[in-house]
Amino acid sequence: MTLRLCYPLAACIFILFIPGLSEGEKLLVVPMVGSHWLSMKDVAHELAKKGHEVVVLKPEVSWQMGDKHGHAYSVKTYPVVTKFDELDNAFQLYVATHLKGLPFPLNVLALYNVSAHLLESFYRQCKELFSSTETLQYLNQSGFDAVLTDPFFMCGATVANYLSLPFVFFMRGLPCNLHFGAAQCPSPISYVPRTFSFNSDHMTFFQRVENALISLLEHYYCDGFYQAAIQFSSEVLQRDVSLIDLLDNASISLMRFDFVFEYPRPVMPNMVFIGGGKLLVVPMVGSHWLSMNEVVQKLAERGHEVVVLKPEVSWQMKEAEKHAYTVKTYPVSTKLEDLDSAFQLYVDTHLKSLPFPQNVLALYSISVDAFIILSRQCRDLFSSTETLQYLNQSGFDAVLTDPILMCGATVANYLSLPFVFFMRGFPCNLHYKAAQCPSPLSYIPRLFSFNSDHMTFFQRVENALISLLELFYCRGLYQEAVQFSSEVLQRDVSPLDLLNTASIWLLRFDFVFEYPRPVMPNMVFIGGGKLLVVPVVGSHWLSMKEVVQKLAERGHEVVVLKPEVSWQMKEAEKHAYTVKTYPVSTKFEELDSAFQRYFSTHLKGLPFPLNFLALYSISAEVFSIFYVQCRDLFSSTETLQYLNQSDFDAVLTDPVVMCGPLLANYLSLPFVFFMRGLPCNLHFGAAQCPSPISYVPRTFSFNSDHMTFFQRVENALISLLELFYCNGYYRAAVELSSEVLQRDVSLIDLLNNASISLMRFDFVFEYPRPVMPNMVFIGGINCAQKKPLPEIDIQYENWKSFVWLISNLSIAVRPLMIAANYKEITLMND
Repeated sequence: MTLRLCYPLAACIFILFIPGLSEGEKLLVVPMVGSHWLSMKDVAHELAKKGHEVVVLKPEVSWQMGDKHGHAYSVKTYPVVTKFDELDNAFQLYVATHLKGLPFPLNVLALYNVSAHLLESFYRQCKELFSSTETLQYLNQSGFDAVLTDPFFMCGATVANYLSLPFVFFMRGLPCNLHFGAAQCPSPISYVPRTFSFNSDHMTFFQRVENALISLLEHYYCDGFYQAAIQFSSEVLQRDVSLIDLLDNASISLMRFDFVFEYPRPVMPNMVFIGGGKLLVVPMVGSHWLSMNEVVQKLAERGHEVVVLKPEVSWQMKEAEKHAYTVKTYPVSTKLEDLDSAFQLYVDTHLKSLPFPQNVLALYSISVDAFIILSRQCRDLFSSTETLQYLNQSGFDAVLTDPILMCGATVANYLSLPFVFFMRGFPCNLHYKAAQCPSPLSYIPRLFSFNSDHMTFFQRVENALISLLELFYCRGLYQEAVQFSSEVLQRDVSPLDLLNTASIWLLRFDFVFEYPRPVMPNMVFIGGGKLLVVPVVGSHWLSMKEVVQKLAERGHEVVVLKPEVSWQMKEAEKHAYTVKTYPVSTKFEELDSAFQRYFSTHLKGLPFPLNFLALYSISAEVFSIFYVQCRDLFSSTETLQYLNQSDFDAVLTDPVVMCGPLLANYLSLPFVFFMRGLPCNLHFGAAQCPSPISYVPRTFSFNSDHMTFFQRVENALISLLELFYCNGYYRAAVELSSEVLQRDVSLIDLLNNASISLMRFDFVFEYPRPVMPNMVFIGGINCAQKKPLPEIDIQYENWKSFVWLISNLSIAVRPLMIAANYKEITLMND
């Protein structure tokens, strides 16, 4: 939530995910002059304050870039022949054309011509940048690690491609939806409205035809806008380039607007929405506030300006302790005795044990009464002229609210502000309906049905009837709130109208405890607490250790479960987490011997197909050793007793040998994956990501996503083979899991309930493919620590763990190193 509500901080954090930028390294900023720079300046300043070496590259003549106040970044200027008067004249002409009020199509043609003229002025400055020998020499010799740029007039993208550096976009958007097109986001013209069409995502047939025509026109007017940029970029890069070629390798796109202001559409994981700023919090009184209080406190402690709006009479909101946020109260007519009386009656009704259907009717009636009493406080809020004047004049940027009573949603709609929901859920599944999540009756059980997602025919009928009843009892619950909201907003509204423009839904439960169902990308599950970590020994632990240490340092209770005999897990240095060991029958010599055979097999250079058979056999053997350790874990009564009694809230694990997922399923806990990937693309298969063999290349095929017919055939054959060799790898794991869980399980059964998959690679280095909202790409986190090798001969025993890492992750490590422009590869010692 913090990331979404304050874009300078969000931008800083996401930029740090770029390989090479996690140690305070060197960033080149290529802004667009004028008002665009005003948005980017805060980000550049914050990055520099946090210890990064930031250089802003700007022309000698520019708008809004004369910094009168001190700043932490460096500025490098380059000479230009453009005069300030020329920029002013071009801009004045641009504004005057917008104000002329010409009829259609003269207005479109005039705006097109003046926009193209203005962009040409900026291209001229970009040409002068590449004409400055001194500037180019500086850029080539400065050893930058990444580029941050606004790509609107393409100069920053050209510079990044010229220097062969990874780059991050910081922008509001591009003409012709180029920012979506370059990222290969699906954009069907039947439901994604084009810019300037003024259609919604619910279009009539003729509006869809209009949308299609506008889509065709985009090819022409964007080519005109950027013709000079394309020609110049082709000269600089000495190859033919298109607009998409300049844009499609962006590591991250920081979008300076809010998801809520756009129509629902698919986006890629590296597109991050960072709209927002000063925060108004409208909580629900009582126990709901206890959950939200800590989040609000943390936001305020991190420097955000947070104001909590609360009634003078409320439960659990008497602030005896100190807090970092501001509290604004408003007068209410409700007395504390009224609230207490309503709550006692509500509790008593739940405890009466009335027969059906009297229990349902009694609970419904008392819930309606409680809602009406609490809704009165919202009416009092809008009756307070002083409070409304304060809200209108305070310049809030976003609202954080628990929407159960609709008051916060009404306030946000009244102030025309984006809003974030912090909640456990809604009656009648309103949170899913408002977010437009598909919710078919045939497999998604309704609240209070007590069915699973595997229903018989009669259970489905029951589910359908409950769904119909939801329309009636929710209307009663929210009748008072809806009537009042309609008065305030001066238009007829429904509960869905109040809710469906929420920017983010922070759901205070865990995805794993819900039945599998589609969710929107802006629905974030934030359940969890005490953490059990089940790592894979060896080099995999080296990647995970820093994350675990940080979690423990930040106050989380973290327990790492490890075997008594393992690689790389001898904790000589101090750490903030707890380590729990379990006895194993494997000896250290057996691990070493297996690894030596594994390593030797890779170096034998056998001919095809002997090489594949040998690698398959030795890999299966190494896997079987890890399964023995997992079996020893479940044979340890003392360890299992400890795990069952420790009340863990979640499991963090690397699933490559399946022991962590098995343990999480055994303990019935939600689990998070931290991994590079799994054989046979199991990490995508388990998450039910679409993976058509016609354009998603399989591992070891060495194809791209643009395949010939024969390459597609090859891809299909490899896909078939995956079924066999993965079953061989994981046969022992599946057998052990079936024994432990006392039911038949498959690999997919073990994996498909992961709450979040933290993928230790960068989306930009993978071929474009659909992913699920709970798959998060965190590439670059292991580029932080760099230690030189000792100046002695390193024996096999000292570097075998590193060879293991390279042999398994070379495909990922190589592009990361190239992208970060490392001049000297330095490796982490044991």
